[in-house]
Order: sequence, then structure tokens, then C-alpha cells
Amino acid sequence: MNMNLECIELPYSSEDKGEVFARLKKLVAENDIHGILTVGHIDELSTAADWKEIGNQGIAVVVINSEHKFSDCLCCVLPEYEVIGRTMAELITSNIPGFGSIFLCAGNPKWDAHALVVKGFKDYLEENKCTNLVYKNHSWTMDEINYVNIFQEVSRPDVAACCSVYSQGTILLGQALEESGKAGRVYAVGSDLSDVTADRIRRSVLNTVIQKNPYAQGYVGIRTLAEYLIRGKAPEQKKVFVGSEVVLRSNLVMYEHEQYRYLFL
Repeated sequence: MNMNLECIELPYSSEDKGEVFARLKKLVAENDIHGILTVGHIDELSTAADWKEIGNQGIAVVVINSEHKFSDCLCCVLPEYEVIGRTMAELITSNIPGFGSIFLCAGNPKWDAHALVVKGFKDYLEENKCTNLVYKNHSWTMDEINYVNIFQEVSRPDVAACCSVYSQGTILLGQALEESGKAGRVYAVGSDLSDVTADRIRRSVLNTVIQKNPYAQGYVGIRTLAEYLIRGKAPEQKKVFVGSEVVLRSNLVMYEHEQYRYLFL
């Protein structure tokens, strides 16, 4: 069977997210759209009625990153966030004494991609009877106010380890470690592998990062959607989990020059 699929990209950022769903609805109304690949937290920009209208037109939806609460999507492709949180907690408690405090950049409690990591972290500590005091900061924006809060928390004299459940927080956390003089003295775990974060692993500002494999999420998501549109093959499960990896200075070379994209194949 020969078939062409035309992909229409609709990027958005925090600055224009208030307009993104209106543009999506306009695309749906003006074009012959058969499928949508989107991120789960876009549901904060829309309503159940919006997605019901899209569903009534027979448009297939595949979600990546986190579940979509307003649409009956084909499936959601995502990391196992609670396992990530448990892994972070194990890494930290294996490297600091029981009396050392932990600072956690906990992100947005309304987003599963943040909240479930925090839950896994908390569950691990409780199950393993870890008595470490945990300070949490629930900011999630990349701005000066959030940075000042992170800097103040990292600067506490009892903080022996720190961790961020999201990528922007990891960048701010690394900056705070360097500017507070605590880099290399506090065990630090981050999320996602930006160029800035990779450099900080290389310089031992951060000890390790959990890479959530966004390329794999997008690849599996678009493949699932294409298979459904072309062959009518629906995914066997509503949730499809992709693996995450622990990135250290010793294995960072595997993730440079975009080689990490092929680790999941």
C-alpha cells in the first residue's frame, strides 16, 4: 500500500500557550486532519468540550509525555514516572548519610510528569525507612524568582543532596550549585539532558541525570498514530511506557552527538 502522510507542525512555548489551542482548533476546522500527536499537559489550555468536538470528527489522538485527561486518546506514550522518582531517591540515599537533608525541586503538582516523580521519591523513602529531611519547592517556571528560591534552599547548611524532577529546574539547580559554591560538595540528581546539563555532568556539578528519552516518546507516538491511520492497527494498551536511563559522567559519551536516540531501538 502506497500512502503519503502530511505532517503539520504546531509549535508553542510558555509565552504563547494561551493561543495554541485556538490555532489547533482552526487547523482542524480548515484542514482535513485525521490524527493529532500532542503532549498531555496541553489539557490545561483546553476543555473536555473542545476535545469532544475533535473526537466527534473522528480524529485519532495519541498523547506523549503525560496522560490527557480530556480526550479518549488511542494511547499515551510516556516514561514510568513513579519508577523515575524511586530511582532518584535510591541514588541519593545511597550516597549521603541518614542525617543529611535533601532539597527537591518538585515542579508543578498538577502535572503528572512532575507529581508522579515526587510520589515515587516519597514512597521509596517511606518504604525504606529513610529519615532524611526533605525540603520541597513547587515552582516550575524558569525565572529569577524561582532561581532565588532554589539558591536559598541549596545554600542551607544541612542540605547534603538535591534533585530536580524537571528539566528547567535542573538547569536552575545547576546554576545555584555553582554560584553557591556547593557544586561537588552536594550530591545532585537532575532530569533530562540539555546541552547545559550535559556540560554540568561533565564538570561534576551534577552527579547524574535521569534521561526520559523524549526522542523515543515522539518516535513511538508518531509510529503508533501512523499505523492506526494507514493500517487501522490500534495499540494493544492505553499506556505505552518507554525506558529512561541513568546518565553519569562515565557514560555521557553515549548521549553526545545525538547517539542516544538509537538506544531504545
